[in-house]
Amino acid sequence: MPEAEQETGREGVKRVKRLLDGTMRFQLPYDAYENPERVVLPMLSDGERKFYDLKGVCLDEGGQVGPEIYIESKAVSDAGQQGAEFKEFLARAYSATMRVKGDNGLDPKHEFMWATTCPWKGSGFRKVATRAELLDAVKTADHKIIPKDHNVDESVVEAVADRLWVWVIAERHEEMILGREMRAWVAAKLQEAA
Repeated sequence: MPEAEQETGREGVKRVKRLLDGTMRFQLPYDAYENPERVVLPMLSDGERKFYDLKGVCLDEGGQVGPEIYIESKAVSDAGQQGAEFKEFLARAYSATMRVKGDNGLDPKHEFMWATTCPWKGSGFRKVATRAELLDAVKTADHKIIPKDHNVDESVVEAVADRLWVWVIAERHEEMILGREMRAWVAAKLQEAA
């Protein structure tokens, strides 16, 4: 990856983290640049793995820790290859869930977010993270992501489809979130009230 693209990617990841921190609904301590060992998930195909840009946890309305979330960040100026990349993202979410479930015997309940600065699919954009799109991605995935002889688990497709996030980041999004000082003030007030 050319250095300019890598720097754009790094800045994009920092921005996504900053914006999600500003919602007070996520804790994202790990990124691919500083903690690659913490943002990786194994795929169904032995030896294959996916490094995500960010990893952390979702917080519920009471601030309690919920499921882990893995985030793919796209700081792009146009649609580019996002259609194909997103389809792979879907297949990898399923593959990682199946692999961890197979290894541990339990559904890990991971959430997966695609955070982009540019939508890539005109009028059909609201339908990119549906069960049908996920199933299609799984059935047509490269064998490095999902082995050729794999029997698709419809219940996992359904579960993963419910855990997908697609976020198009507006240029002025920073104006919509709480800054660090305001979050600290809110946290102190909540602590006083507890």
